[in-house]
Amino acid sequence: TQSTWGAQVVRMMQPQMQSKGIEVTTVIDPQLHDVVVMGDANRLKQVITNFLSNAYKFTPHGGTVRLHISCPHPQLQNERHIVVKSSVTPLPLPLNPKILIRTAVIDSGSGIAPEDRDRIFHPWSQIRAGEQQAGQGSGLGLALCKDFVEVGHGGTIDFTSSVGSGSTFY
Repeated sequence: TQSTWGAQVVRMMQPQMQSKGIEVTTVIDPQLHDVVVMGDANRLKQVITNFLSNAYKFTPHGGTVRLHISCPHPQLQNERHIVVKSSVTPLPLPLNPKILIRTAVIDSGSGIAPEDRDRIFHPWSQIRAGEQQAGQGSGLGLALCKDFVEVGHGGTIDFTSSVGSGSTFY
């Protein structure tokens, strides 16, 4: 399940976050504990890892990062599968391809200025390059995540942010 992938990524990054004094929490919608997500698990983990890695880079010492995995659609109550479109394996039927999972990473970091919003998902683009990242990153992570989520799986990737208060990537 996606909740398992999310927990694996958080466990992997926990020591790094703790070394910076960042409190990391995971909130998973209880409806999702018994759900099978079909799709490319490695790519889904890559998106979650990128979101968490960026949160780590831009959250100050003592800040907070939260991974929140939810199902914003109530029709899940009668479903046992969620389909993530995959070109690798044919999907068994009947499954409901219209149910979505929302994976969000919420941080208390520096936030993103409104004038930088349009560049955030462009390849090779870094906002305030080097200022807070200490030279980390290439500016490709979010562009790759956007391609995977939107082109590869028909989903949506976006964010909300407030300068000085942090960001939410979903």
